[in-house]
Amino acid sequence: MSSDTRRFRLGSAAVQRLLPQRPPLLFVDFIAGYERAPKPSLRAGRHIPANEEALRGHFPNFAIWPGVFTVEGLNQACNLLATISTLQKRSEEAGRDPSAVLDALRHLDQVSEMKTQLRPEIMEPLRDMLRGGSGMVGFSAGIDVRFTAPVFPGCRLDYLVVESGAHDAAMRYDVEALVDGSPVAKGRLTLSRPREVPSFDQIA
Repeated sequence: MSSDTRRFRLGSAAVQRLLPQRPPLLFVDFIAGYERAPKPSLRAGRHIPANEEALRGHFPNFAIWPGVFTVEGLNQACNLLATISTLQKRSEEAGRDPSAVLDALRHLDQVSEMKTQLRPEIMEPLRDMLRGGSGMVGFSAGIDVRFTAPVFPGCRLDYLVVESGAHDAAMRYDVEALVDGSPVAKGRLTLSRPREVPSFDQIA
């Protein structure tokens, strides 16, 4: 990722404006980087607290983060990538600077964290393109992920997803999950072509 976008970061409040999932099935806490070229890619993450409800049963006295949750977190990261990438494409098609989308998302994050007041002129790219929708959702069409190490509570699970192919009905992503820089899962996800879901009225 180039230096201008690898520091692109959104917090949990902004992430929840871009994904329809909510706790306990929201598995992305933040976005840590985004790159549009040479291939669309995104870095995100999830903190795994020791008191996570699912860990009480998986397993008692030996807590391990369920692998299916890691895959779902990677899936949600793919949907975040699809949302941001699609917004930028639409911005270009409308004759706008695609970087304005990233500026709007940064502003949304600051507003969500109550660090600044809403400036409608900055939000224009998001208002125009997401009115009536709350992000893009692609449903799993194929999962080919291999687990290489267990994930324990108290760690931060990092996701890296890279768009590797696009077809009329599906999108393909190379995905990797890491803890402390070491892979814990790696493979490929195929998602149905993302579609918008309601509603994005919070930023209208």
